[in-house]
Amino acid sequence: MLPGRMLISVSVLVLLMGSAGVSAVSAGDRPASNRVVMSDLAAEIAKEVSDKVAVKVDGYGLELSAHLNDENHSFLGNVMVAVMTENGYKLFQSPSTSPDGTRLVLKYRLLNFTLAYPDVYRSWLIGGKRIKRRANLTVATTLVDPRDGSVLWVGESSREYNDEFDNSDRGLVEEGNFSFTKPAVPSGGWGKYVEPVFVSGIVVGLVYLFFSNQDSAEK
Repeated sequence: MLPGRMLISVSVLVLLMGSAGVSAVSAGDRPASNRVVMSDLAAEIAKEVSDKVAVKVDGYGLELSAHLNDENHSFLGNVMVAVMTENGYKLFQSPSTSPDGTRLVLKYRLLNFTLAYPDVYRSWLIGGKRIKRRANLTVATTLVDPRDGSVLWVGESSREYNDEFDNSDRGLVEEGNFSFTKPAVPSGGWGKYVEPVFVSGIVVGLVYLFFSNQDSAEK
């Protein structure tokens, strides 16, 4: 039978380890969803582009033209429409809705649209899993006069975002129907889960030996 003092100490040890894990994963606000993260990055880029082309677009309408007709370009395009409309731009949906001489064309191309989980780990010896998140967005833009195809402005904008969240919040983080909202979760390897148990066993063993030696010395 384990010495009484050891039982108390082991209980305290487990309690402290468990409490540390809980406090680490429960601190802070709920994480933003992947859709919101990418939307915020896209909005920052759209605002930057909007400010930079304002002088050249003054007096003209603006047509937005995506490099590709895919989900990610459509996502970015919707954000750019919202931001530029809010900033007072007169936007045209297609060339047929505006004659030449009244509009300029802003072409945009995604060079990087990445949202990934680079790592999974446990925050303490005993605790819930944490997922690291990284988002990158890089957009190339070109302002063109459609009357002669002349290039009036060229720019490239990038944004990056890094954070981490509890695995238990994945349902909230991955809400939405866009494919990018549900990136693959790395396995993390057996070592990340075996090591805490191994270390815990060593600690408990050392505590046991310590109190066993004390009891032997007292006899």
